[in-house]
Amino acid sequence: MNSRYNGITDFVITLQDPRDPNETPPTIGQIGCWNGEEIGFMLSRSHWGNGYMAEAMGVFLPYFWGLQSFDAITADVDPRNEACLKLLRRFGFQETGFAENTFETQLGWCDSVYLRLERPQTSDGEW
Repeated sequence: MNSRYNGITDFVITLQDPRDPNETPPTIGQIGCWNGEEIGFMLSRSHWGNGYMAEAMGVFLPYFWGLQSFDAITADVDPRNEACLKLLRRFGFQETGFAENTFETQLGWCDSVYLRLERPQTSDGEW
């Protein structure tokens, strides 16, 4: 997939062992934007439920707002992925739409819930 934003808004998530900070940490996930405006993320199943994606989202969003001049960031989520929807809503994403049979995977056809997060305004009008 080619985008002018590749390498600017795509990051791996690693898990550093505090007992051995010199060891190369394993990659456990990814977070970034497709085409500069649609957020995407994934995390190794063995690390679900530990708050790692919330931590990554809390770092990524301020970075994204500081780097880009977009007014909003969007998401397209399979409605069966309740954890993903919960995480996005926790960070302020609002549902903007729904569509059926939007993409096909090994599970069959998937629906889409569309969400959007508006650029937050700071007290000085900048982010």
